[in-house]
This record gives sequence, C-alpha cells and structure tokens, in this order.
Amino acid sequence: MTEKNKKNTPDKEAATARPRYLIAFDLDATVLPKIDEIDERTVRAFRAAHGQGHIPVIASARHYNMIRWVYEAMGLDSPVCAINGAHVFHPRDEAFAPSERSISPRRTRRIIEAAFEYKCHIPMYIEYKNALWYTEGNHGKYYRVRIDTSEPSTFFAHTTIPETPASRIIITPPDTRAAREIEALIAADTSGEVVAVSWDFLQLAEDVSNIRMSLCSAGTDKWYAIERIAAYYGIPREDIYAFGDMWNDFLMLENSGRGYALRGSEAERESKAKYVTRYTCAECGVADVIEREILR
Repeated sequence: MTEKNKKNTPDKEAATARPRYLIAFDLDATVLPKIDEIDERTVRAFRAAHGQGHIPVIASARHYNMIRWVYEAMGLDSPVCAINGAHVFHPRDEAFAPSERSISPRRTRRIIEAAFEYKCHIPMYIEYKNALWYTEGNHGKYYRVRIDTSEPSTFFAHTTIPETPASRIIITPPDTRAAREIEALIAADTSGEVVAVSWDFLQLAEDVSNIRMSLCSAGTDKWYAIERIAAYYGIPREDIYAFGDMWNDFLMLENSGRGYALRGSEAERESKAKYVTRYTCAECGVADVIEREILR
C-alpha cells in the first residue's frame, strides 16, 4: 500500500467542535467529467456544505463566464479564483477587494511576435479576464466554449496582434529548439517584469515538441488566491480542503491542510498531495469526501 493510500482519510474531527471549512476545488476532471456536465450528487454535496456554513471556492483555469453556470448550480456566494488565480473577485460582494495579475501589453505583444517568428502551431490564445483573442486553427470543444462565452471574443493574426495585457497566453512551439528560444527571449527581458512559463502537460522528456506553453505573470497560482480568500474569512490553513487533478492544482493541494488529488489523475501520480480521493471524477470522488468528512 502506498503512503498516499495509507493517508487516504484524515483523522476525524472531535464531535464537539466542527470547524468551518474552505473547500477549494478545480472544475475540469475534478468535479466536471465533461466540459459542460456535472453530476447531481456533486451539486447536492456542495449545496449542503454551503448550507452548513462552509465556503466552497471554485479555483479554475477557466474565466468567470465559463464558471458561472457551476457557481449558480451550486448556489455559491463566495469569491472566484479564475484563470489559475490571475483574476480573483467576488461576483456578488464588492466588500471583497478584487485582484489580478497580468502580463503587460508590451510583453504580450513581444511573446506573440516571437510565437509567429518561430512558427508556433495555431491556434494561439491571449486571455484577459473574460476577454479572449484567438487565431485561426482547430480550437477543440474547450476553446470553442471559451470563444463563445468571452466578452469580447476577437480574432487576430500576425498583422493584428492586440494591445492588451494578458492573464494568460497559450502557444504551442513546433519543436524543442523553438520552445527553448522563446524561453530564453522571455528570460532575457530586462524590464524587471517576470513572466512564468509552464506546460499544460508535464514534461516527461527533454523533447517538448507540440506541447502547449502556458505563460502568465510570475506569482500567479491558485494557491495564493485561495490563501487570500481563506484569510478574508478567517479560516486557517489546516481547515482548507482542496481538490484537483493537474499540474496547476499541485501547489494548492500541497499547501492546504487537506489537499486531495483525484484518483487516477496526474496529481495522484506527480504531486505531493497528502490525500487521494477514493473515487475518480466520473465516480464523484469529491462529493464522496464532502459527504463523509464535512457534512454533519
């Protein structure tokens, strides 16, 4: 039995004092088995947790317009961590001060120019809050929904690169040399603005050909947003639950008091999460934990 399996269930809380939990959760492949599908059991579990005074918080790579239907289905009334923590705000309470982290318009333009110079694959994307700029290409269902729900949603080409800050830039280098050249260009900038590069799938080899690069302002991460939201509600780290499946959830899972990797996910294999759900996303693994450990 692995160490994660041994630690699969935290110690039970004393019956006399039930804390108020913050429940941070990713969407895709964590509570959503498909882009536009959620199980009623999951909705019921989150509604019940909210009804008992806990604070469910969505922490997603999606922008808010792609999050809203889940937020409303669960009856939430809490801040949202959108675009991996680049855009954090409360949709219904102005008392919570919003925050954003973005790449400057100048750096955004230079990165996209380099992407065209190195013949990165199309499509390319520039995301800023609820706005999206995109090139031609095969977008796939996720980005077709992103295009349809963005405000505004604008096509661009190498001659019409927008002058905009970016919450996130998505490009796909054609080969490892191009990827390293773009990384070097970003690292060589002397303006003092730091841009972080990550990969939408873990680098399992030196060859990163055709793997999507995700670029954001350094320090952007779901965990920092969750930490701030928890402080707003006075919830200590040990009373934060977190659920996720991919690399962009790792820091959140590893720093929360009760970070759960979804069974069968990249997070189970590669993160240092203390716990693993008993069931997969499709089997309502998150709802199972909420029902057994949080609801009373």
